[in-house]
Amino acid sequence: MRLSSTVNLYTVRREGNDPRMMIDAIDVLKDAGYDALDFFLGPVQDEDVPFQDKWVADAVREMERKDIRASQAHSYLTNMRQFDDEAIEAFKEKIVRGIHLASRLGVPSLVIHPLCLTESRMISYEESLEKNVAFFRSFEEVLEKNHVVCAIENIAFSEYDNADSLLTLFERIDCPSLFGFCWDTGHANLSAKARDCQAESIMKFGNRLKCTHIQDNHGQKDEHILPMMGNIAWKPIVDALKTSGYAGDFTYESAQNVKYLPDDDILRKEMIRYTVRLGRYLLEM
Repeated sequence: MRLSSTVNLYTVRREGNDPRMMIDAIDVLKDAGYDALDFFLGPVQDEDVPFQDKWVADAVREMERKDIRASQAHSYLTNMRQFDDEAIEAFKEKIVRGIHLASRLGVPSLVIHPLCLTESRMISYEESLEKNVAFFRSFEEVLEKNHVVCAIENIAFSEYDNADSLLTLFERIDCPSLFGFCWDTGHANLSAKARDCQAESIMKFGNRLKCTHIQDNHGQKDEHILPMMGNIAWKPIVDALKTSGYAGDFTYESAQNVKYLPDDDILRKEMIRYTVRLGRYLLEM
């Protein structure tokens, strides 16, 4: 299994997250020892981003120069719990732009959140399921044309916080060539239905698992800290990833450990090198 990280490990700073720094992150993560990358596309996928074309060209050029590729990416991120039907339709346009952008970058899997509607809209699980099936099926043609697979992520504190509900959604969508899953270990640790059975969940997904978001927390909030800095038990998870049929990467989504380091990058780059040592240790468990 390859070791990968979100480029946010380098770009997230105290004052924000400048997407243009993702180009520098390619060099930094490769030099630190990472095998692959994960892009967060939200800041660059809107149609009115003036530097988008240059950013794509620069990212492709740097990945080729450094001989490293992005194996997954994360699409536009917002709070979908409050979405009415009109907002869902507008959000679809953002997702389509993300699919096109992933294709231009050569990214095979794009992580997309399900619509989490039961609590905020006071609808039943079955109604939420129907809306999600329609939502994801609307992307089938653009996914196929762009050779991108949609990886549906488990979301804490929602009807899609566990493997069984995600598998039900997957079966209802009924298009296994274009859809799969992203397992977020931190989100799972916040769910009563998932925290004690992460390995079993991964085994249930099998080769339908396309991506991972590797992060830790203390079971109270979504902290996005490095493995072994929270209370998640990692060996069963790593064992399951190795034996389940999963063919993707071990991909950190753990940027909070570097967010407040000085901007001279001395400590940040040292911390990034440490994250590689930590990742290799985990994978050799």
